[in-house]
Amino acid sequence: MRDFEVIVVGAGPAGISAAFFFNHLSNAKLDTCLVERLPAGSWKEYHRKCREGVSMGFFEDIHPIEKQHVINEIHHVHECWGGEIETIYPSCERKPAPLV
Repeated sequence: MRDFEVIVVGAGPAGISAAFFFNHLSNAKLDTCLVERLPAGSWKEYHRKCREGVSMGFFEDIHPIEKQHVINEIHHVHECWGGEIETIYPSCERKPAPLV
């Protein structure tokens, strides 16, 4: 069994960012393990189906990680819940949020 200095649980945007920074950008270059409960094929399919929206601010915050898989940009979201509740979220960012 291998020992790690840092274990990051969850390979969503926050987890991937944390693992990247611990391993590549920290002064100590910490030995980092990223753990995700979904197998690789399932994880990719899950994120493809849910079309997780990530804000442009996210990409600015995690520089130098680059956005490579932007499919489309989200300018606003309109949610409808059974015809009784509707919520509209205009993009409050300086730039539209990308759909990855």
